Amino acid sequence: MKRGFFAAGLIGLLGLSGCGYTGEPLPPALNLPTRVTDVAVVERGDRLIIQFTPARLTTEGAALKTPATERVYVGANPPGAFDVGSWVAQARLLAAPASDAAGVARYETPAAEFYGKDVTVAVKLLNVRGRDAGFSNFARVQVIPALATPAGLHAQATAQGVELAWTGQAPSYRVLRQAEGEPQFTLLATPAAPPFLDDKAAFGKTYRYLVQAVAPVATGAAESELPKPVELTPRDTFPPAVPSGLSVVTGTKSVELVWNRNTEPDLAIYRIYRRTGAGDWQTLGETHATPNFSDRTVIAGQTYRYAVSAVDVAGNQSDKSAEVTVVLP
Repeated sequence: MKRGFFAAGLIGLLGLSGCGYTGEPLPPALNLPTRVTDVAVVERGDRLIIQFTPARLTTEGAALKTPATERVYVGANPPGAFDVGSWVAQARLLAAPASDAAGVARYETPAAEFYGKDVTVAVKLLNVRGRDAGFSNFARVQVIPALATPAGLHAQATAQGVELAWTGQAPSYRVLRQAEGEPQFTLLATPAAPPFLDDKAAFGKTYRYLVQAVAPVATGAAESELPKPVELTPRDTFPPAVPSGLSVVTGTKSVELVWNRNTEPDLAIYRIYRRTGAGDWQTLGETHATPNFSDRTVIAGQTYRYAVSAVDVAGNQSDKSAEVTVVLP
């Protein structure tokens, strides 16, 4: 009896070991896509543009085996407090996305039917059995008649920077710039009206500009479409200001000249001119951004006339200053 009992017990243990049983069976995976949490909507021109990041995981943290079916709802808000049931009953589903690049889904729909209304957008992601984990965040937008795209965008170089001009009627504008070597446009300023001066632009560097009309609304801002960008490589062809305040002090063997300092940051030198009596102007010398000069080549009894010009680092030269006359004793 003892031998039989032992054998039966051993067989039982082997049987349990062979089946690999370790506990209660797990419930089947639901495979529900996680809820979208970053739905955003903006009015641009005559369209509503909706973007969000599609789910890549299930609610249980596993990778989705098949892409979720996207249902994008857009509809005007019914009167009174927001009620999901009332809203979804009159909302409509959008068709296929306009694009799905870099993991971002983008949908577009005409805005005209919603002019003057508050609109809500939300998304559901369905698995292969048509089940979902609920609505995404609810994104709102107040829709207004489409803003016109700024027209006639033009860029020109000035001594102070790049000046942009355009035509349009909007509460404000966004100026966007892409500098040479930068991967994309960035917001530069939000002027109320044209023109706009980009005083941070550097000569010799290429820039691309865009201008967009903007109108504030309760939910953010409505935008116009973007015009074609304009490109400019500003060149420094602008001379410094004419030096002012030239005056002289005479001695027995020299004439000391002084004048007001120029304020241009790219000033390189001052050039000093002299003529004797009614003769032609001759270059007397140069001084490196110091507003004074000593002429020690004068002769007693002669009449001299002096003038000064300013030259920048690009070689642009101003006109001569007002001349001063000296009669040596």
